[in-house]
Amino acid sequence: MKRTWIAAPLCFACAAMAGSEQQAVSAVIAELERAKSSLMQAYAARGKAFPKTSEWEYRSNSGDAPSIAYKSKGPTSASLVADITGTKNADLDGRHLALFAASRSDGTVVWTCGTARSARRTEPSEEKSMYPYLPPECRN
Repeated sequence: MKRTWIAAPLCFACAAMAGSEQQAVSAVIAELERAKSSLMQAYAARGKAFPKTSEWEYRSNSGDAPSIAYKSKGPTSASLVADITGTKNADLDGRHLALFAASRSDGTVVWTCGTARSARRTEPSEEKSMYPYLPPECRN
């Protein structure tokens, strides 16, 4: 018996996502990761403290990158909130995906990926209508 293997790419909700949704979510996550890297440099430069909201802004090198808002409640917490656009899907367009940071007493930072009701959020919002389009680690 001859076996035939079929290679297929895996994705996190392929059945629920069309190309534009997957591309938009992937672009947002990639841009959030770049912003996170930049913010962590500022965190380290400030002696393991997040800058005030008014003291730090993320600027992408790409003209078509998702908009990312920064918010900090103090030196131990911060959020990076991105707008999702261009999907033609009411469950995603105009909604927000974010990375939420909390520093521990030893200076390490715990990041949580989740949905946000607005760009000013500092904690995940559990926007469950978005969950089918997000990777499991961002369903918070």
